[in-house]
Amino acid sequence: MARKVALVTGSSKRIGAAIATRLSEQGYTVWIHFNRSKDEALALMLKLEGHIVQADLSDASEASLLIPHILKSSGRLDVLVNNAASFYSDEEIEEDPELDDIQRKINLESPTQLMEQYGEWVLQDDTRHGHIINLLDQATETGNPTHTAYIELKKELATATYDKSIELGPQLKVIGISPGHVLDPVAGQQLMTAIDVEANLKEITDQVLEILKPFKSKK
Repeated sequence: MARKVALVTGSSKRIGAAIATRLSEQGYTVWIHFNRSKDEALALMLKLEGHIVQADLSDASEASLLIPHILKSSGRLDVLVNNAASFYSDEEIEEDPELDDIQRKINLESPTQLMEQYGEWVLQDDTRHGHIINLLDQATETGNPTHTAYIELKKELATATYDKSIELGPQLKVIGISPGHVLDPVAGQQLMTAIDVEANLKEITDQVLEILKPFKSKK
């Protein structure tokens, strides 16, 4: 039986790498997407015996090539995890307004584009099924006064996740999960102890595996 295939965006480090690793342990062939973190992506690729693919998700033309490239190379795609994200503060955006556009493209427009492309491929054949998992943020409920633009985009992605779950179901199961902070990607500082980080990552990856339990056949 052919191995199932998964694409995890932004998976060279942190949460994305943890998800890619758990999927690989479950027998998936994993595509590790990166933009600038090539060394980390290569190291993870060798560890997981997977594949890497580079794309700048703030560029729609580059993002549009991801799904076709994987389908051409692997012949299938069973799981799409939209994990890649930018995390600019309101202060940074005020100083450089272009960051607002970059953040919108990475956090909302590119995952929406990938969902649409993947959905179109799955729905071409009644025998195809798949999963889309979108990484949201607990701060959409709790708030984050220094990153209001980021939070608004995550709220919009949550809405898009719900809409796509109706549009693409039941062949595609579309679900969002909302992890808390593991690392501060701006300052590069750890926000938890090593034990807490490991526990949090396990909780997130456990949620992913729970979502990916096999579809129940209709009686």
